[in-house]
Amino acid sequence: MQWYYAVNGEQKGPVEEQALAQLVQAGTVTDETLVWHDGMQNWAAYSTVAPAAPAEPAVPGAWTPPVREKKLKLAAQQTEAVDNKCCECGREFPLDQVVEYQGAYVCAECKPVFFQRIQEGAEASVLGGMGETPNGQLTAHARMCLSGRWGQAIGVCLLYGLVAIGISIVGNLVGTVIPFSGNVLQLLILPPFTLGMCVYFVALMRQQGTEVSMLGSGFARYGASLGAFFFTQLIVGLCAVLAAAPAIIAMIVIMSTNREEMIPLAMVLAVPGIVAAIVVDYMLKMTFYVLADSSTTGCFDAMKQSRLMMRGVKWKFFCLNCRFIGWTLLCMLTLMIGLLWLVPYMNSAFAAFYDDVRGRASIA
Repeated sequence: MQWYYAVNGEQKGPVEEQALAQLVQAGTVTDETLVWHDGMQNWAAYSTVAPAAPAEPAVPGAWTPPVREKKLKLAAQQTEAVDNKCCECGREFPLDQVVEYQGAYVCAECKPVFFQRIQEGAEASVLGGMGETPNGQLTAHARMCLSGRWGQAIGVCLLYGLVAIGISIVGNLVGTVIPFSGNVLQLLILPPFTLGMCVYFVALMRQQGTEVSMLGSGFARYGASLGAFFFTQLIVGLCAVLAAAPAIIAMIVIMSTNREEMIPLAMVLAVPGIVAAIVVDYMLKMTFYVLADSSTTGCFDAMKQSRLMMRGVKWKFFCLNCRFIGWTLLCMLTLMIGLLWLVPYMNSAFAAFYDDVRGRASIA
Protein backbone atom coordinates (compact mmCIF):
# COMPACT_ATOMS: atom_id res chain seq x y z
CA MET A 1 0.00 0.00 0.00
CA GLN A 2 1.29 3.47 -0.88
CA TRP A 3 0.91 6.37 1.54
CA TYR A 4 1.00 10.14 1.19
CA TYR A 5 1.86 12.46 4.08
CA ALA A 6 1.93 16.22 4.67
CA VAL A 7 4.95 18.20 5.89
CA ASN A 8 4.48 21.93 6.52
CA GLY A 9 1.34 21.91 4.41
CA GLU A 10 3.14 20.23 1.46
CA GLN A 11 2.13 16.81 0.16
CA LYS A 12 4.89 14.15 0.12
CA GLY A 13 4.93 10.64 -1.29
CA PRO A 14 3.89 8.14 -2.29
CA VAL A 15 5.94 5.81 -0.04
CA GLU A 16 5.49 2.16 0.85
CA GLU A 17 4.47 1.10 4.36
CA GLN A 18 8.05 0.11 5.25
CA ALA A 19 9.37 3.52 4.20
CA LEU A 20 6.54 5.20 6.13
CA ALA A 21 7.55 3.27 9.25
CA GLN A 22 11.12 4.51 8.83
CA LEU A 23 9.85 8.09 8.54
CA VAL A 24 7.93 7.59 11.78
CA GLN A 25 11.02 6.35 13.59
CA ALA A 26 13.05 9.25 12.16
CA GLY A 27 10.49 11.69 13.52
CA THR A 28 9.47 13.04 10.13
CA VAL A 29 5.98 11.59 10.49
CA THR A 30 4.42 12.07 13.94
CA ASP A 31 1.10 11.00 15.44
CA GLU A 32 -0.40 14.34 14.35
CA THR A 33 0.92 14.20 10.76
CA LEU A 34 -1.88 14.02 8.20
CA VAL A 35 -1.66 10.93 5.97
CA TRP A 36 -3.75 9.43 3.19
CA HIS A 37 -3.83 6.35 1.00
CA ASP A 38 -6.09 5.16 -1.78
CA GLY A 39 -9.44 4.12 -0.30
CA MET A 40 -9.56 6.76 2.44
CA GLN A 41 -12.24 9.43 2.07
CA ASN A 42 -10.23 12.20 3.78
CA TRP A 43 -6.76 12.85 5.18
CA ALA A 44 -6.40 11.76 8.81
CA ALA A 45 -3.85 11.95 11.62
CA TYR A 46 -1.33 9.12 11.45
CA SER A 47 -2.18 7.99 15.00
CA THR A 48 -5.75 7.17 13.92
CA VAL A 49 -4.82 5.07 10.88
CA ALA A 50 -1.37 3.71 11.79
CA PRO A 51 -0.96 0.18 10.39
CA ALA A 52 -0.51 -2.45 13.07
CA ALA A 53 2.90 -4.09 13.03
CA PRO A 54 2.57 -7.89 12.79
CA ALA A 55 4.02 -9.77 15.73
CA GLU A 56 6.91 -12.09 14.95
CA PRO A 57 6.64 -15.10 17.27
CA ALA A 58 9.89 -16.60 18.36
CA VAL A 59 10.53 -19.97 16.75
CA PRO A 60 12.57 -22.34 18.93
CA GLY A 61 15.69 -23.41 17.12
CA ALA A 62 15.22 -20.87 14.34
CA TRP A 63 18.37 -20.29 12.28
CA THR A 64 19.95 -16.82 12.44
CA PRO A 65 22.19 -15.75 9.55
CA PRO A 66 25.83 -15.50 10.74
CA VAL A 67 26.23 -11.85 9.69
CA ARG A 68 23.05 -10.76 11.44
CA GLU A 69 24.07 -12.80 14.49
CA LYS A 70 27.36 -10.90 14.68
CA LYS A 71 25.52 -7.58 14.44
CA LEU A 72 23.12 -8.56 17.23
CA LYS A 73 25.96 -9.81 19.39
CA LEU A 74 27.86 -6.57 18.88
CA ALA A 75 24.81 -4.45 19.69
CA ALA A 76 24.16 -6.51 22.85
CA GLN A 77 27.71 -5.95 24.08
CA GLN A 78 27.41 -2.16 23.91
CA THR A 79 26.51 -0.58 27.24
CA GLU A 80 26.32 2.93 28.60
CA ALA A 81 29.85 2.63 29.96
CA VAL A 82 31.32 1.91 26.52
CA ASP A 83 31.83 4.38 23.70
CA ASN A 84 29.69 3.77 20.61
CA LYS A 85 30.74 4.17 16.99
CA CYS A 86 28.82 6.43 14.67
CA CYS A 87 27.65 4.34 11.70
CA GLU A 88 28.41 7.28 9.38
CA CYS A 89 31.86 8.59 10.31
CA GLY A 90 33.10 5.59 12.34
CA ARG A 91 34.20 7.73 15.30
CA GLU A 92 33.48 6.67 18.89
CA PHE A 93 31.27 8.76 21.18
CA PRO A 94 29.77 8.33 24.67
CA LEU A 95 26.24 6.97 24.58
CA ASP A 96 24.75 10.33 25.56
CA GLN A 97 26.28 11.96 22.47
CA VAL A 98 24.77 9.63 19.86
CA VAL A 99 21.27 8.88 18.63
CA GLU A 100 20.22 5.23 18.27
CA TYR A 101 18.19 4.23 15.22
CA GLN A 102 17.38 0.58 14.42
CA GLY A 103 20.51 -0.62 16.25
CA ALA A 104 22.79 1.96 14.63
CA TYR A 105 24.33 4.92 16.42
CA VAL A 106 24.61 8.36 14.80
CA CYS A 107 26.59 11.34 16.11
CA ALA A 108 25.21 14.87 16.09
CA GLU A 109 27.41 15.91 13.16
CA CYS A 110 26.27 13.07 10.91
CA LYS A 111 22.61 13.04 12.01
CA PRO A 112 21.25 15.43 9.31
CA VAL A 113 22.81 13.47 6.44
CA PHE A 114 21.87 10.12 7.98
CA PHE A 115 18.17 10.91 8.42
CA GLN A 116 18.02 12.60 5.01
CA ARG A 117 19.00 9.24 3.49
CA ILE A 118 16.42 7.46 5.68
CA GLN A 119 13.72 9.82 4.40
CA GLU A 120 14.76 8.95 0.86
CA GLY A 121 14.17 5.26 1.56
CA ALA A 122 17.69 4.10 2.43
CA GLU A 123 18.20 1.49 5.14
CA ALA A 124 20.24 2.05 8.29
CA SER A 125 23.35 -0.05 8.79
CA VAL A 126 25.07 -1.19 11.98
CA LEU A 127 28.64 0.12 12.10
CA GLY A 128 29.04 0.03 8.34
CA GLY A 129 28.66 -2.98 6.09
CA MET A 130 29.91 -6.48 6.78
CA GLY A 131 31.10 -7.24 3.27
CA GLU A 132 28.03 -9.22 2.23
CA THR A 133 26.87 -6.94 -0.60
CA PRO A 134 27.42 -8.52 -4.06
CA ASN A 135 29.98 -6.71 -6.22
CA GLY A 136 27.32 -6.16 -8.87
CA GLN A 137 25.31 -4.08 -6.42
CA LEU A 138 28.42 -2.10 -5.44
CA THR A 139 29.16 -1.15 -9.04
CA ALA A 140 25.48 -0.34 -9.62
CA HIS A 141 25.53 1.93 -6.58
CA ALA A 142 28.69 3.59 -7.91
CA ARG A 143 27.02 4.34 -11.24
CA MET A 144 23.92 5.67 -9.48
CA CYS A 145 25.95 8.04 -7.30
CA LEU A 146 27.95 9.23 -10.32
CA SER A 147 24.78 10.09 -12.21
CA GLY A 148 24.73 13.85 -12.62
CA ARG A 149 28.23 14.18 -11.18
CA TRP A 150 30.33 12.58 -13.88
CA GLY A 151 31.87 15.90 -14.92
CA GLN A 152 32.98 16.77 -11.41
CA ALA A 153 34.35 13.26 -10.73
CA ILE A 154 36.25 13.27 -14.02
CA GLY A 155 37.69 16.67 -13.11
CA VAL A 156 38.93 15.40 -9.74
CA CYS A 157 40.58 12.33 -11.28
CA LEU A 158 42.06 14.39 -14.11
CA LEU A 159 43.62 16.86 -11.66
CA TYR A 160 45.05 13.97 -9.64
CA GLY A 161 46.51 12.45 -12.81
CA LEU A 162 48.06 15.77 -13.84
CA VAL A 163 49.67 16.10 -10.41
CA ALA A 164 51.11 12.58 -10.65
CA ILE A 165 52.40 13.21 -14.18
CA GLY A 166 53.88 16.57 -13.13
CA ILE A 167 55.71 14.91 -10.23
CA SER A 168 57.09 12.27 -12.60
CA ILE A 169 58.33 14.85 -15.12
CA VAL A 170 59.96 17.06 -12.49
CA GLY A 171 61.45 14.00 -10.78
CA ASN A 172 63.02 12.79 -14.02
CA LEU A 173 64.53 16.23 -14.71
CA VAL A 174 65.92 16.66 -11.21
CA GLY A 175 66.94 13.01 -11.12
CA THR A 176 69.68 13.66 -13.65
CA VAL A 177 71.38 15.76 -10.97
CA ILE A 178 70.07 14.27 -7.70
CA PRO A 179 69.50 10.48 -7.73
CA PHE A 180 66.14 9.19 -6.40
CA SER A 181 64.74 12.73 -6.29
CA GLY A 182 61.70 11.56 -8.25
CA ASN A 183 60.83 9.01 -5.56
CA VAL A 184 61.29 11.62 -2.84
CA LEU A 185 59.00 14.09 -4.64
CA GLN A 186 56.37 11.39 -5.06
CA LEU A 187 56.58 10.55 -1.34
CA LEU A 188 56.27 14.19 -0.27
CA ILE A 189 53.53 15.40 -2.63
CA LEU A 190 51.34 12.49 -3.74
CA PRO A 191 50.05 11.13 -0.34
CA PRO A 192 47.83 14.12 0.61
CA PHE A 193 46.30 14.14 -2.87
CA THR A 194 45.65 10.39 -2.56
CA LEU A 195 43.88 11.03 0.75
CA GLY A 196 41.90 13.86 -0.87
CA MET A 197 40.74 11.47 -3.60
CA CYS A 198 39.44 9.07 -0.96
CA VAL A 199 37.70 11.91 0.90
CA TYR A 200 35.94 12.94 -2.31
CA PHE A 201 34.76 9.48 -3.37
CA VAL A 202 33.65 8.41 0.12
CA ALA A 203 31.47 11.53 0.25
CA LEU A 204 30.22 10.84 -3.28
CA MET A 205 29.19 7.27 -2.43
CA ARG A 206 27.27 8.55 0.60
CA GLN A 207 25.52 11.11 -1.59
CA GLN A 208 26.90 13.99 0.45
CA GLY A 209 27.99 17.37 -0.87
CA THR A 210 31.16 17.15 -2.97
CA GLU A 211 33.55 19.74 -4.39
CA VAL A 212 36.65 19.54 -6.57
CA SER A 213 38.53 21.33 -3.77
CA MET A 214 38.22 18.14 -1.69
CA LEU A 215 41.23 16.85 -3.65
CA GLY A 216 43.42 19.13 -1.54
CA SER A 217 41.77 18.28 1.77
CA GLY A 218 44.44 15.67 2.51
CA PHE A 219 46.95 18.42 3.31
CA ALA A 220 45.05 19.02 6.56
CA ARG A 221 46.32 15.57 7.60
CA TYR A 222 49.66 15.69 5.85
CA GLY A 223 51.58 13.66 8.46
CA ALA A 224 49.05 10.82 8.56
CA SER A 225 48.85 10.61 4.76
CA LEU A 226 52.64 10.67 4.45
CA GLY A 227 53.05 7.92 7.04
CA ALA A 228 50.32 5.77 5.49
CA PHE A 229 51.85 6.08 2.01
CA PHE A 230 55.41 5.34 3.19
CA PHE A 231 54.68 2.40 5.46
CA THR A 232 52.16 0.68 3.20
CA GLN A 233 54.60 0.84 0.28
CA LEU A 234 57.45 -0.32 2.52
CA ILE A 235 55.54 -3.30 3.89
CA VAL A 236 54.30 -4.38 0.46
CA GLY A 237 57.81 -4.08 -0.99
CA LEU A 238 59.51 -5.99 1.84
CA CYS A 239 56.97 -8.83 1.73
CA ALA A 240 57.38 -9.10 -2.04
CA VAL A 241 61.18 -9.21 -1.79
CA LEU A 242 61.11 -11.84 0.95
CA ALA A 243 58.66 -14.02 -0.96
CA ALA A 244 60.67 -13.64 -4.17
CA ALA A 245 64.05 -14.31 -2.48
CA PRO A 246 64.45 -17.73 -4.20
CA ALA A 247 63.86 -16.13 -7.61
CA ILE A 248 66.39 -13.38 -6.81
CA ILE A 249 68.99 -15.98 -5.82
CA ALA A 250 68.27 -17.95 -9.00
CA MET A 251 68.77 -14.81 -11.13
CA ILE A 252 72.10 -14.12 -9.42
CA VAL A 253 73.21 -17.67 -10.19
CA ILE A 254 72.09 -17.33 -13.82
CA MET A 255 73.96 -14.05 -14.27
CA SER A 256 77.15 -15.39 -12.68
CA THR A 257 77.19 -18.75 -14.50
CA ASN A 258 75.43 -17.83 -17.77
CA ARG A 259 73.07 -20.80 -17.33
CA GLU A 260 70.18 -19.46 -19.36
CA GLU A 261 68.28 -22.74 -19.07
CA MET A 262 67.48 -21.76 -15.47
CA ILE A 263 65.50 -18.67 -16.54
CA PRO A 264 62.12 -20.52 -16.63
CA LEU A 265 62.81 -21.78 -13.10
CA ALA A 266 63.54 -18.23 -11.91
CA MET A 267 60.27 -17.05 -13.47
CA VAL A 268 58.33 -19.75 -11.64
CA LEU A 269 60.06 -18.90 -8.36
CA ALA A 270 59.06 -15.23 -8.82
CA VAL A 271 55.35 -16.08 -8.70
CA PRO A 272 55.15 -16.28 -4.86
CA GLY A 273 56.62 -12.78 -4.66
CA ILE A 274 53.97 -11.42 -7.01
CA VAL A 275 51.18 -13.16 -5.10
CA ALA A 276 52.55 -11.95 -1.75
CA ALA A 277 52.71 -8.35 -3.01
CA ILE A 278 49.08 -8.49 -4.19
CA VAL A 279 47.82 -10.06 -0.93
CA VAL A 280 49.61 -7.55 1.30
CA ASP A 281 48.60 -4.66 -0.94
CA TYR A 282 44.95 -5.76 -0.68
CA MET A 283 45.32 -6.13 3.09
CA LEU A 284 46.27 -2.44 3.38
CA LYS A 285 44.05 -1.16 0.58
CA MET A 286 41.48 0.48 2.89
CA THR A 287 44.09 2.50 4.85
CA PHE A 288 43.50 5.82 3.09
CA TYR A 289 39.72 5.33 3.21
CA VAL A 290 39.90 4.91 6.99
CA LEU A 291 41.93 8.13 7.23
CA ALA A 292 39.39 9.87 4.99
CA ASP A 293 36.55 8.68 7.23
CA SER A 294 38.04 9.77 10.57
CA SER A 295 40.01 12.93 11.32
CA THR A 296 41.44 11.46 14.53
CA THR A 297 42.74 8.09 13.32
CA GLY A 298 46.52 7.76 12.90
CA CYS A 299 48.25 5.97 10.05
CA PHE A 300 49.12 2.84 12.06
CA ASP A 301 45.60 2.50 13.44
CA ALA A 302 44.24 2.99 9.93
CA MET A 303 46.50 0.22 8.63
CA LYS A 304 45.30 -2.06 11.45
CA GLN A 305 41.65 -1.34 10.68
CA SER A 306 42.29 -1.98 6.97
CA ARG A 307 43.81 -5.35 7.82
CA LEU A 308 40.75 -6.29 9.90
CA MET A 309 38.32 -5.09 7.23
CA MET A 310 40.01 -7.05 4.46
CA ARG A 311 40.27 -10.30 6.39
CA GLY A 312 38.23 -12.84 4.45
CA VAL A 313 37.21 -10.47 1.61
CA LYS A 314 40.46 -10.14 -0.37
CA TRP A 315 39.13 -12.52 -3.02
CA LYS A 316 35.95 -10.47 -3.23
CA PHE A 317 38.04 -7.35 -3.80
CA PHE A 318 40.08 -9.19 -6.45
CA CYS A 319 36.86 -10.12 -8.25
CA LEU A 320 35.74 -6.49 -8.06
CA ASN A 321 38.97 -5.46 -9.78
CA CYS A 322 38.44 -8.12 -12.44
CA ARG A 323 35.14 -6.46 -13.37
CA PHE A 324 37.12 -3.58 -14.88
CA ILE A 325 39.42 -5.66 -17.11
CA GLY A 326 37.00 -5.55 -20.04
CA TRP A 327 36.48 -1.81 -19.62
CA THR A 328 40.27 -1.32 -19.60
CA LEU A 329 40.59 -3.21 -22.88
CA LEU A 330 37.87 -1.01 -24.38
CA CYS A 331 39.79 2.07 -23.22
CA MET A 332 42.79 0.85 -25.21
CA LEU A 333 40.63 0.93 -28.32
CA THR A 334 39.80 4.59 -27.63
CA LEU A 335 43.50 5.55 -27.26
CA MET A 336 42.94 5.65 -23.48
CA ILE A 337 40.35 8.45 -23.75
CA GLY A 338 37.87 6.11 -22.08
CA LEU A 339 39.98 6.27 -18.91
CA LEU A 340 38.38 9.65 -18.24
CA TRP A 341 35.21 7.71 -17.33
CA LEU A 342 36.73 4.44 -16.15
CA VAL A 343 38.98 5.92 -13.43
CA PRO A 344 36.11 7.72 -11.61
CA TYR A 345 33.97 4.60 -11.99
CA MET A 346 36.69 2.41 -10.40
CA ASN A 347 37.36 4.86 -7.57
CA SER A 348 33.62 5.06 -6.86
CA ALA A 349 33.32 1.26 -6.75
CA PHE A 350 36.31 0.99 -4.39
CA ALA A 351 34.79 3.60 -2.06
CA ALA A 352 31.51 1.66 -2.13
CA PHE A 353 33.49 -1.48 -1.27
CA TYR A 354 34.99 0.34 1.72
CA ASP A 355 31.54 1.29 2.98
CA ASP A 356 30.51 -2.34 2.56
CA VAL A 357 33.37 -3.78 4.65
CA ARG A 358 34.14 -1.06 7.21
CA GLY A 359 31.94 -2.71 9.85
CA ARG A 360 34.17 -5.79 9.83
CA ALA A 361 36.83 -3.88 11.81
CA SER A 362 34.36 -3.66 14.70
CA ILE A 363 33.67 -7.39 15.04
CA ALA A 364 37.09 -8.83 14.25
